Amino acid sequence: MSYAVNGHGYAMRYITIVVLLFIPFSMAEVYVWVDEKGKKHFSDKKPAAAKTQAKVREVFIEAPPEIDEIVLQRQRNLLGLLESVEAQSEQEKRQAKTLRNKKKNSCAKVRRAIAKDNLGGVYYSYDSKGNKKVWPHEQREAYSAKLLKSKQNFCS
Repeated sequence: MSYAVNGHGYAMRYITIVVLLFIPFSMAEVYVWVDEKGKKHFSDKKPAAAKTQAKVREVFIEAPPEIDEIVLQRQRNLLGLLESVEAQSEQEKRQAKTLRNKKKNSCAKVRRAIAKDNLGGVYYSYDSKGNKKVWPHEQREAYSAKLLKSKQNFCS
């Protein structure tokens, strides 16, 4: 699972989880009316008889106890998932910060190397026998180009 570091999308996950926590409860409209014989009726559908006066009541419906245990388990699972997502988000934030710091340090290092390169001077390295070997012009130009490319990678 991959999540964006910038945090977009997390609000929707939180909202979804909160909504799912309240699944066992709902509101319903119940129609109540008395027929011509004086008998009281309850239904979730409006009565068909045109003369019948029906009262609409909103009723709070609670899930039976056996469903409550299933819902509670779902809620625990969702809370566990939420904690997992939050932990992953924090880890991604730490990784992004570490990466930014590495890039910043690399940029500073490249800038120092470019400043040193701009001063000029003689570049040399040592061969396998320990003797100084002065760099030819082409090797120095290639090194300067490499520094500028590194600056583009790390300092942008």
